[in-house]
Amino acid sequence: MCGLLIPRTRLAIASYAGGVAYSARLLATQPGNLIGYWPLWEASGSTADDQSSQENDGSYTGVTLGQSGIGDGRTCPYFDGANDYVDLYSAEFVADFNGNEGSLMAWWIVNGAAVWTDGSQNDVVLFYVNSSNWLGLYKNSPNNTFTFNRKANGDQQRLDYTMSDLGWNHTAMTWSDSGNQLIRYLNGSQVDVVETTVETWSGSPDSKYCAIGAQNVGGGCDEPWHGKIAHVALWNTPLSASEVAALAVV
Repeated sequence: MCGLLIPRTRLAIASYAGGVAYSARLLATQPGNLIGYWPLWEASGSTADDQSSQENDGSYTGVTLGQSGIGDGRTCPYFDGANDYVDLYSAEFVADFNGNEGSLMAWWIVNGAAVWTDGSQNDVVLFYVNSSNWLGLYKNSPNNTFTFNRKANGDQQRLDYTMSDLGWNHTAMTWSDSGNQLIRYLNGSQVDVVETTVETWSGSPDSKYCAIGAQNVGGGCDEPWHGKIAHVALWNTPLSASEVAALAVV
C-alpha cells in the first residue's frame, strides 16, 4: 500500500507543478504589456481572477467550475451552450484595452462533434465597440468553421478556418496598427497569410459586449459557447511567433 501511495503523491505534485509552470511561463511573456490573464481555474465562487498586475477581474455567470483542464494540472469551467459567460467589463479594463496594438489568446474545446455542425455561432472571447470596431475568436455558424476576426474603422480582417477537432486547441491573434500587420495562430503555428492592411481602431468595448464564452452579458446571452475554455490572455502589444508557440504547449 505504501509503495502505491508514493508514486501517486509524486504524480499529483508533478501535475500541480505543470500548472504552475504553464501559468508562470505566460506571466513571464511580455509582463509589462499583459493587461489581462484569466486562467479560469477557480474551484468555486463568482470571480474570475486576473493574474496580471492590472487586476482586471471578471465575473462568472452560470458556468460549472472545477472541470478537467488542458493537462496542466489545473481545472477550468464548462459552458453549457445556453446562458454561461464570464463578464470582463470594468472601467479599469477598458482603459487598459488597446484595439490598435495587441494579442489575444485562449484555449478551448467543444462539447462533442455535434457542436461543429449545429449551425450556430459560439464565442470563445469577444470585445465589441460597435459594428465597425470589434474583435473575437469564435466557432462560426457554417459547419466545421472557426473564425479569427478583427474589424476596425469598418474594415474587416477575417479568417474562416476549416476544422473539426475534438481536443483542446490554442488559438491566438496578434495585431499592430503601427506595424500594419495581423497574424493568426492555431496550436502555435501561423494560419493563412499575414494581413498587411490594418485599419485604426476607434472606441472602447461596450459594457455588454466584453466577455468570455458569449457575445454579450446579461439577458439574452447570445452566441454562447458549448464546451470548455481556459487560460484567456490579452496583451497591449503583438507577441512574436516564438512567444505564441511557447504558449501553445502545456
